[in-house]
Amino acid sequence: LFLAHAFIGSLLVIAVATALTNAKQSQSDDTVESSANGFCQSELKNVRSAAQALGLELELMRNSLDKPTAADSDLVRAWRLFRNQQAITENEFHQVNLDFSQRIRGAYGVVTVEAENSTAMTDLFYGGDAFFAQCVRSSEPLHRIFLESASALLNVGVTPVAVDCFAKLPSGKSTLQRFFSTRRFNKSEPFFFTVSNREKPRPVNVKPSVTPSLLASFIAESTRPKLSIVNASEDFREYCLRRRQCVAIISEGNLSSARHEVVEELVRRFRRISFVVVDSKKWSLSFEDALPQASDKSTRMVFLQLPRADESKAGRKRGGGGGSGGKHFEGRAYKGEDWDLAPLAAFVADA
Repeated sequence: LFLAHAFIGSLLVIAVATALTNAKQSQSDDTVESSANGFCQSELKNVRSAAQALGLELELMRNSLDKPTAADSDLVRAWRLFRNQQAITENEFHQVNLDFSQRIRGAYGVVTVEAENSTAMTDLFYGGDAFFAQCVRSSEPLHRIFLESASALLNVGVTPVAVDCFAKLPSGKSTLQRFFSTRRFNKSEPFFFTVSNREKPRPVNVKPSVTPSLLASFIAESTRPKLSIVNASEDFREYCLRRRQCVAIISEGNLSSARHEVVEELVRRFRRISFVVVDSKKWSLSFEDALPQASDKSTRMVFLQLPRADESKAGRKRGGGGGSGGKHFEGRAYKGEDWDLAPLAAFVADA
């Protein structure tokens, strides 16, 4: 009977003790305190009472084990039953923690990306949109500054994301091993990173004194898509040919301020596409002579895109050449007469 009480009660003791300890350590980080006075008050009171009673029962069990009178086989069997109840307890608390986590993340606008969701993971790391992420398991609480900054991040076009960086990806590696293999990770400290514009994710060190508005401003600037100026083949390969999609603006000399503003707006609108400017007076592209005639030869625009995988393989089998490391690009040139935002944006969107 004594063991039965302990086994049944163990469903509460471990997780409750953990929850109470964590609550003391993170009272200032309580994400629901301001809006949840009295929320689950009676339930929490009962859980605390059960935890205290269970703690006493477990202490009695430990005292009994100090002077065992049962046979060794009985001890093994009792311990197995005890561990079974412990597993049930931990699973129940995990589910409650998961429910709390999902409710709070949804309330703050934080998106949870599961490692096994290949579509969501691809969108996160290769989609091109701006994300600010914390590495945290799905049932664990988010850092205070992350939650407090979520609204400000959304206002500047950055999606706050929670991702389990420890879970295994289909490749067998974790997110940390895949993207941050050279960085030391301290599990006692939160780990944040940004990813945007189809570029490699970058770690972010967040100081405890930072304000939500300041953090959001910093993240927005660091994830802002940038226009690349290239005057060499190495730069063109890096910023254009190594991307899925690229728009090359070929100009005879520097762009005028008006045209530069138009291109900057295109960069902001189409952040998933890499934009580069090539000064044809300093360096010319091999395919410039093959471009169709345009009304304004001083500035031309070309959209380049890697074809579908099967088309690319077919191209390689045909023995196509090119100076892009065996890749084959589909190209489309802008033939419009006006170098204005509306027709240029329509061209890029259509391409």
